Amino acid sequence: MTLTGFATGFVSTLVGVVLLPAATITAAGADRAVLHDEPMAAGRSLAGEQWHYRAQVDGRGGKDRITITAQPGFTLDNGFGLGQVLLHVDFAGHRGFAEAWQDVSYYSVRTPWTPWLGATNLDRVGGKEIVLGFSTGAHAQGFIAYAYRSDGELLPFRAPRRSDSWFVNSSWGTGTSGWKCTRRGVQARAVSASGGSTARAKVISYAMGGNGEWRRTKRVVRTVAVDSQGNPPAYTATFARFACPGLPKAVL
Repeated sequence: MTLTGFATGFVSTLVGVVLLPAATITAAGADRAVLHDEPMAAGRSLAGEQWHYRAQVDGRGGKDRITITAQPGFTLDNGFGLGQVLLHVDFAGHRGFAEAWQDVSYYSVRTPWTPWLGATNLDRVGGKEIVLGFSTGAHAQGFIAYAYRSDGELLPFRAPRRSDSWFVNSSWGTGTSGWKCTRRGVQARAVSASGGSTARAKVISYAMGGNGEWRRTKRVVRTVAVDSQGNPPAYTATFARFACPGLPKAVL
């Protein structure tokens, strides 16, 4: 997408994170890493490691080349990556590139380890956004999306309701939440535990307005029954996903 303004996000669970300022950046693309559970070597340096992908990010056609590079001091310990990465995009349709730096404290859902989650079009406009994993907490993963701006930068693309990050949470105790892409934008989906015999399931739809800000188009809230352990209906388990084309089905 071409980003002319920002809007921010629906967050159900907050995980401690530190974000570094983004420099000049571009968007990202295609999936190459494979998903599966595989033990990883403990405590090794990934400094200088690179991950390469292709995707259409600037809205001008052709697949842009995306390179993510682990910076000095980056370590991988039992599948947990900690340090800083450089996101670099070379554009296919014109001479130019964009870059951004991102702090990472993240247990990757991909093997081999990579901060790359995928590339997807969150607002259904222009090129795709690059989605990186940057934070892992108890029952939750935090992702950040980068979008190409018309002035040549790649900057964080905010979720609805003014959050820089896109969180997915799977805790029955604190609630379950996540995201789903639609034909017009995204849905924030969540179910919150009430401590009683019922819970509240929310599905809120958003579309990108002409001013570059998310606007709410629909809000559905239902009271649902919970079982003897306090768990809501099984269908709400699908809320704990980042359900968008180009992203893996399981992100937790």
